[in-house]
Amino acid sequence: MNWQSDKDKWWNTPQRIDSIKKLMSEIDFSGARIADLACRNGFYSFKALQKGSSFIRGIDVDHESIQLANQNFQERNVNSKLYLFEEGDLFEAKTENTDIILLLGILYHIRDQLKLLRKCREANCRVLLETRFLMDDDQHPILRTEKMPNLSNETVGNPHHTSIGDGWYNSYVPNKNLLYQLVDKAGFHAKCVPHQDMGRISLILTPTHSPVGDNTKTAENLSVL
Repeated sequence: MNWQSDKDKWWNTPQRIDSIKKLMSEIDFSGARIADLACRNGFYSFKALQKGSSFIRGIDVDHESIQLANQNFQERNVNSKLYLFEEGDLFEAKTENTDIILLLGILYHIRDQLKLLRKCREANCRVLLETRFLMDDDQHPILRTEKMPNLSNETVGNPHHTSIGDGWYNSYVPNKNLLYQLVDKAGFHAKCVPHQDMGRISLILTPTHSPVGDNTKTAENLSVL
């Protein structure tokens, strides 16, 4: 019953696991209803249950990930009334009656990041956000990578965001300033949770105000590397 298949090792490194555990330790999960957006194999959904959550709804666009999540929970004898894993579009995910949203390792794969953050804001709950970011780059607000010719889809192992054909991998990595602008535009206050995983950032987002205008630049129109 090993969570770390060869497919998952590249993204769920020991450093990343430690940083997300630290992020999750910052808030109380007791009795909370969780929406895990881009849940992959259910690893962090299971961590949320271990911390006392009352129900998990996991959403992922990838059919195989949903199968794996269900299999992993069944192998661990989790009561089927405590979770539901669904294949679907994150922008159409059901987040009503949610207490905490997990948004872990997905934002930088989304072209319209503000739209996804606003989708989370509709739930009017806290969001645990973990993402890649550009650490020292004021000149380029975002790094867009849409093709990595040395990697096939199988090697990349990320069915969420690979396009048709081998070697395609979409990422839109914001710098810190842009990330905080997006969070604010979506209607959240962000608290950073420090960790040792360089190039990644962990934030607790708390809804504090209504979302504001659409003038923040996104990957659609930014100067990119």
